[in-house]
Amino acid sequence: MINFLNLVINLYMLAIIVRALYSWVRPDLSSRLARIVYAITDPVLIPLQKSIPPIGGQLDLSPLIVLIFAEIVKRFLVNL
Repeated sequence: MINFLNLVINLYMLAIIVRALYSWVRPDLSSRLARIVYAITDPVLIPLQKSIPPIGGQLDLSPLIVLIFAEIVKRFLVNL
């Protein structure tokens, strides 16, 4: 069970990284992969983006915060 949760967290972290990369290249949202990544990551990132303003008006820290939190959860699960 812990291995499965670890896999899910790793896949979610990968989706967050892909989403952050997409923010640099402005993907075609008609792409199936882009729609899936946005659908998976929006429920977590959008509330954070609303509560934490971008630094300098451009640097969004919400993906970094989610990645740090996911890593903390993953380490906690491994120690169980």
